[in-house]
Amino acid sequence: MNEKSLKDFLMVSDEYEKIDEVKLNISKIIQERIQENGLSIKKTAKHINGMGPAQVSRVLHGENYNIQTLIKILDYLDLELIIQKKSS
Repeated sequence: MNEKSLKDFLMVSDEYEKIDEVKLNISKIIQERIQENGLSIKKTAKHINGMGPAQVSRVLHGENYNIQTLIKILDYLDLELIIQKKSS
């Protein structure tokens, strides 16, 4: 039987997939940093003013989140977001 994904039904664009890939890469780096520091989602959220565990979890799972949430988490973990021109 040929299985179909949700993408097949919703006609998700390739651009959307690229965004998901970037978000998952960001999530992976953040997860690694949290583990390096011996933290959990709850401990991470507790140390970030105005942040709840659900917000941290959304970032770690590549779900929908806003840039302010991302920057707060990166700042707490001593990471930064660098934007540069794509290489050809």
